Amino acid sequence: MYTPTTIEPTVKPAALNFRAAAKYLKISEPAFRKILQTGEIPYRKAGRRYLIAPQVLDAWLAGQPAQVAK
Repeated sequence: MYTPTTIEPTVKPAALNFRAAAKYLKISEPAFRKILQTGEIPYRKAGRRYLIAPQVLDAWLAGQPAQVAK
């Protein structure tokens, strides 16, 4: 008999929105907003939405310079 199991996805999304990125870093949204304003973390804007690549957040956490693909 087949029993379905829950499998966690291992694929990261291509981009996170502002709230998801703050949650990913486990910091508050106001703290994340200050980091974005300093330019430490590059981001893209789509209308009013901020889009941040998880790879950029990982690089920032590791202390490496992050670059946005063009």
